[in-house]
Amino acid sequence: MAATVVVVPVSPSGHDVAELPGTLDFVAAVGGTAVVLVTMADPRTVLYRELHEALDQLAVPVLGAEVPARQQVR
Repeated sequence: MAATVVVVPVSPSGHDVAELPGTLDFVAAVGGTAVVLVTMADPRTVLYRELHEALDQLAVPVLGAEVPARQQVR
């Protein structure tokens, strides 16, 4: 593995949360350290809060910066 730290982007969706433990296990198995970057972040939503609860339970490092959810109105 060329990288020792792997940034794992995770959006507040059921699919991303379900796949996260496997991704973290893979990174650890190859000798890396994973940190999570929350994407599509909208703190007003239930999914956002549930994502952070899941991240707390997994005890995975989370970057302080988040990529906010954006909508474009035409």
